[in-house]
Amino acid sequence: MAKTRRLDLKNVIPLIFKQSVFSMAWGMNKRKQGRDEVLTKFNAIFDYLSQFILHSGIKGIAYFDTFKVHSKGDTLIFNDSGIEWSFPRIRNRCLTDSIAERGEIALQVVTLGHSLETMIAQFELEEKYSMLFYLHGYSVWLTEALAKYHHRLIRGDWMEQGQAERYSFGYPLCPDLKMQKDLFHLLKMENQNEVTLLPSFMMMPEQSTSAIVFR
Repeated sequence: MAKTRRLDLKNVIPLIFKQSVFSMAWGMNKRKQGRDEVLTKFNAIFDYLSQFILHSGIKGIAYFDTFKVHSKGDTLIFNDSGIEWSFPRIRNRCLTDSIAERGEIALQVVTLGHSLETMIAQFELEEKYSMLFYLHGYSVWLTEALAKYHHRLIRGDWMEQGQAERYSFGYPLCPDLKMQKDLFHLLKMENQNEVTLLPSFMMMPEQSTSAIVFR
């Protein structure tokens, strides 16, 4: 069974990239006309959602563990299970290059679980349908901030300074989402009910993300 942490989001919210929420999730464009007014509006919505979440008592959830590994060429091999992950080499860079002499990595899944369902239900009851749109974009970036925050905790577990490399499935150096099936198996996540791996190897709820952290 994976190690589990339930995390206070008051330490996570300051790590949200507000500009990314505003531009990528909420659609603020780069035109200067009316920008100040939109920025004031979005800041107010951001603060409202932050306070709503903090007062709701919602916690972030992290499932994680460390694993002994070694590499063979562009393939990462888990010592105890024999599971092998092959990664692409792009511009002479492959994830297996990051395996240090210690031969240890961490795997993590962070999620907001089903806790947002209460917020969604309340907004629907109050017919705050536009707020549902803003909540969706906010929660996606909150999840990314949660991954960053827990990444720091793993570094603390290792009693190491600096920033370890962290890669999520689906990105160019780690493109194969099917590896998430192995990740769920390695973390022994069958007995938890907060996050589910779909047949498409995506996770539900959407406010979930996984990563490999290299020591």
